[in-house]
Amino acid sequence: MITTLQVDGKKLPYDLPEATEVDITISIDESRTVVVEAYIPSIELTLNARADTYKQNVNVAELEKDLAVQKERLKSIKNNVSEDEYEQLENTIDDLGTNIKNANLDNDDKNKAERDMRELKTSFDSLEQSKELPQLKDEFNEKVENAKEVITELEDSPEKSEILAELKVLEVEGEKAIKANDKTMLLRVNEQIEQLTFRSVFQNPAAWVLMLNQIKEKRNELSNQTDANYFIDKADKAVDDGDVEELKRCVRNLLDLLPKETQDEINSSMSGITK
Repeated sequence: MITTLQVDGKKLPYDLPEATEVDITISIDESRTVVVEAYIPSIELTLNARADTYKQNVNVAELEKDLAVQKERLKSIKNNVSEDEYEQLENTIDDLGTNIKNANLDNDDKNKAERDMRELKTSFDSLEQSKELPQLKDEFNEKVENAKEVITELEDSPEKSEILAELKVLEVEGEKAIKANDKTMLLRVNEQIEQLTFRSVFQNPAAWVLMLNQIKEKRNELSNQTDANYFIDKADKAVDDGDVEELKRCVRNLLDLLPKETQDEINSSMSGITK
């Protein structure tokens, strides 16, 4: 959800007839800020069509997933940037990870994390512009097939149907970009498919069981062994009972007990299985 749209009647000079034509213009600048304008031709009036006058709540879980995707993007461009650039991007991602980790406790860190994520994506977009279209086309086809493999593993559900529908839309957009030789559009589609695949992984209970097993292997790194034993026992019981939501809750609590470096390692391994 980016925003909702409305035309505020208080800003109209008088009541308008039903089915009055309204033109909507959506603009996105280089920092991915979205501006939406509504133009009503019959009265030649332009209005801000965004319903929210406040900043949308930042979804920390989505930022965490997005961060894992950006880490994979960094790996993919390693051969296209200098060592200094690569190290600088690594540091940016590390700092962003810290802000995301603190985002649950501090609104300033939450807003900074969202802003830095937009800037990081913009940086990657620019760096990836150097890729040739045939390479991007191969990546597109590979990502689509990989996404289908991951989604096939999911149980039939409304969420699976929704994900499949989103993938179909992205496939169409990707094909359009290829026909138009539009590298920018194809880059964006490839990123969105990767994000969709990563989201699909976490729809599968097996992914959470895998994370639990990885945490168990790092058991000695858990900061509070009493809490760790409690959540591991609860997670094991959730697996036996088929209680996926409880399993997710326990795994998230266990991740919080691990050092940041280990959390990043586990998240990176999870993003790796989407390939």
